[in-house]
Amino acid sequence: MDLNRLDQMCVIAFTSVDNNQRASVTKELPTEFTTENMFLAMFTAFKQTTQPYTQQYGLSLFINTYKTNSTLLIKFSADIQELLLRWMFSTQSATFVVKSAFHAFSVSSIHSWADAQKQIDFSNFVQKLISSQNTIESAIGLNIINEVLKDAMECFSVCRFDKAKISQIKENVVFVLTQMLVTSFLQIPKTINNETNVQTLLNAIKNGALVSHSWYNDDDPLWIQLPKEIYFVVENETFFAALYTTFETSKNENTLCSILRLYSLLCGLRKPNSMETAKNAALSMKFIEMAVNKLTSFHSPEAVFLLCQTISKLRCTQLINSDVSKEFGSVICTFTRYVYTTSNMNAIDYLLNFWMKQSMGLLHSSTTDNDWVKMLEMVVMWFLEEVLNREDRGDDSLTGDINMDLIWENLGVIIRYIYPFFVPYITQLLNDLAKMMFSNIPFQQKSIVEGKMAWVIELIVAGLRASTTTAIDQQKVLIDEKLITMVLPIMQMFGKMNKERAWGDEDSGEYRVEIASIDFVEAAKIIMNKHMRNQDYLDSFIVEFVQMVGRVLVEWRGSIKLIEKVLETFNMFCQERLFASRIIGGTFIKTSILNGWQSIVSNFQGKQSEIKGVYLSLFTTIGMVLYSSKPRDDSKEFMHMFVVRMGELSNQVAIGHVDEKSVTEISVQLRGLFMAAERSAVTPNGLYVLIDNYFDKFVIKLMGLVFNNKDLFRCLLKLYQQICCSVYFWTGPSVETTSDIGIIQTSFEMVKNVCIYCIQQGGDTVKTFQSELNICFKIMYGCLKSTNMNFCLLQLYGKNLFVEVLSRVIIVMNMITVEMLDNNEKLELSMFTLVSLLGPFLYMVSDDLVFIVLNTIITGIVRRNLQIQTLCVTFFDTLSEKWMLERTISKHCTLKEAYIQPLYNIFVVAVRQFFFSGPSNTIGRLVFYLALLEPIFLEKSVEDIVKDVAEKDRNMFLTNYFTLQNFFSVRRDKHEAEYFLSELRGVYGKPECKLR
Repeated sequence: MDLNRLDQMCVIAFTSVDNNQRASVTKELPTEFTTENMFLAMFTAFKQTTQPYTQQYGLSLFINTYKTNSTLLIKFSADIQELLLRWMFSTQSATFVVKSAFHAFSVSSIHSWADAQKQIDFSNFVQKLISSQNTIESAIGLNIINEVLKDAMECFSVCRFDKAKISQIKENVVFVLTQMLVTSFLQIPKTINNETNVQTLLNAIKNGALVSHSWYNDDDPLWIQLPKEIYFVVENETFFAALYTTFETSKNENTLCSILRLYSLLCGLRKPNSMETAKNAALSMKFIEMAVNKLTSFHSPEAVFLLCQTISKLRCTQLINSDVSKEFGSVICTFTRYVYTTSNMNAIDYLLNFWMKQSMGLLHSSTTDNDWVKMLEMVVMWFLEEVLNREDRGDDSLTGDINMDLIWENLGVIIRYIYPFFVPYITQLLNDLAKMMFSNIPFQQKSIVEGKMAWVIELIVAGLRASTTTAIDQQKVLIDEKLITMVLPIMQMFGKMNKERAWGDEDSGEYRVEIASIDFVEAAKIIMNKHMRNQDYLDSFIVEFVQMVGRVLVEWRGSIKLIEKVLETFNMFCQERLFASRIIGGTFIKTSILNGWQSIVSNFQGKQSEIKGVYLSLFTTIGMVLYSSKPRDDSKEFMHMFVVRMGELSNQVAIGHVDEKSVTEISVQLRGLFMAAERSAVTPNGLYVLIDNYFDKFVIKLMGLVFNNKDLFRCLLKLYQQICCSVYFWTGPSVETTSDIGIIQTSFEMVKNVCIYCIQQGGDTVKTFQSELNICFKIMYGCLKSTNMNFCLLQLYGKNLFVEVLSRVIIVMNMITVEMLDNNEKLELSMFTLVSLLGPFLYMVSDDLVFIVLNTIITGIVRRNLQIQTLCVTFFDTLSEKWMLERTISKHCTLKEAYIQPLYNIFVVAVRQFFFSGPSNTIGRLVFYLALLEPIFLEKSVEDIVKDVAEKDRNMFLTNYFTLQNFFSVRRDKHEAEYFLSELRGVYGKPECKLR
């Protein structure tokens, strides 16, 4: 390649501000060497150039080719390394070129280490460089070593060196160089003249220790044990003393950070580590104490972070029960308070992780160490003080929501260990905040106080969550009880305070308390659920907890989320066998929820649009209470309330008036009761009677009056969906009941009304009614799946209602476009789920409607959605009793003439998909059913298909043919399978069907 042209292109590629020009040039420049001739041609140009951008481009080519095709370059390694050294030593080379040259030299060297002699040669070469009296040579040698040790592990993987080869390299190169680096560090004079070289040296030692640590021992398959050759790094007291002196005397931030990164690594190694011996542990603690004292006056956020990271790596088992370590702990405790003031979130997280590990160590210790306990108390108290002293947490790096989540898990463990101090301290703190809330302070100040209360609640929640990770014992139960009883009165008090005012925005204090309270109830629910199964847990506290949470429910008016969480807690208790047998009769849940639910709803201060959610959650809980009560004497009394209310509403409907709000409420309430029955696996006989005797007739009267109110009509549809899609409704009693007939009839009337409206209004209405149609399809599916459906059809036959509704449902299906299915997965699933059950009922509708269903099945098969395809095949499963069974019994049974072409169209689609889109059992079943249904389909379709098969598809056809053969063999008797497949072979062998 012409050198001038290459230089020009590289300058443009690296410096041009014109994106188009740069893009056109980079297209011409290769990204790697692909042939030896190409390498030799370009290598000559690189040796001649003095243009730094061309040199940089050459370096990228070397590195990329080593990653993708290293064998091409390995035999030229000596030439490449010679060129790289020339660029490194040249005073004319740009800084960025030199840095890249170090990396390229490292990669080139490591790739050559497959040869053991090259390993030794490299080690001798860099040792000679670093021991040179020439400062430039020694600096280059140091940088090469650092780069090699940094790149080693990645390159081992790229080179695919086995473990034996890696171990050999470590012995010949890594250990030798790392030991030499430690020796060089010990020779550094106390007055450091070249901080950059010192930093490189420290980084190289760190990289060497890291690579050395990944040591494979044939007797132990885990890469965890260091060989003896590297022990000097963590056992050399002189080395630690040199680190101490260098850190103490250096005023360069980068040097301090390099030392701390090295120390952090040495502390974090598995055995042996920097705490391995008593002397080294003492040296390490002494070093950290000195670093703490220095960094509290030396402003360096990164150094503080690295020091905290180093502290977190210390083994707590090596610190506890040691007088020296107590003094050290006192220093760290003071340092912790300083770090809190820096708002350095990551540093705080590391320090709290250290204290958390100390707490865990103390928990497993046989004795209580009061000095360490005192330190932990101070750590928590100072943290709270620092957080609560900040008025606005919006942009604060310490108190921002995202950052705070990182430290709760550490604080949670700590506060459980110090709960004898924590409980009275927090109780007093909450009382003080509560007094401020009731004092005469400005609204803005009150919001700040509320935010502080939220922080305290979240801290308690952290303590509860920490409980879930440990086994249950009596002390754990006691701690949970103490923490829970601290929060509930505050929540109750706060609910009363906010009774008269609306909720604030997300920056307000009351919003934060709401979120904290929701977190608390969720955590408490999990804790109580675990303890319910513990026979040693006190019944009295369960009762107390239920009553306190119940009072919170009554007092807290504005948060739908909190109300739902509390009700979920009640639901959990109602489902629990122990709870039901212990205290369900006559306790707070029953009296408060059954008798006081109207008060809860009428006093709700949240958004009006959320009231349906309150009703649904509340009546689901009421249902859980009713179905958990034994005997269920309250059921009839409670249900009678609906009878009275529906009687009043029926009288209004008779004169043409509809109380839409009341109808919506009743619909949602009944739906909640049915949902509770489903969760409790209870047969809701009383509800079925109520629906049949009162609600069905009421809904039919309403149809013409409320249809234009989509929200109300959707509530009614969802109620009947809940009823019709329940397991009990599908299985039903052995003796048919009139309630089934009434529910199915009302369901059909509602679905019919929706479909008639969509048909009359046209396609645009179908688009806007997708949600309602989704529910209608589910209702129809639930009715058809009921075991009592045939009995109901017999009762309804004279009214012709089922034929009417089924016909209109099929017409609406035909109005649903593929685009609508693509954009609405729920509608797609509900529609094809209904189609899967239509087979036995199609004889009741006209041929045109049958064709619509068959075309819908084609749409489902080609959608390439396995679930939808399976539902389409299930349609033919349901036909077996009517058509395919008759075909099996009588060879003279034939299809209705009008159905042959639509079914043949389905067969062709299925066969094409089976043979050329990958065979599946689902499509194979469809081919099987249709071939049995009308054997002529096979010969006709295969002839048509094979004529269109290209030569390249021949193997696919033959492979899938044998798959189909196996599929049929296991489903039919041998004689019939052979007959079927011989037809397929015969068709394939006909001259006119030969592949092109």
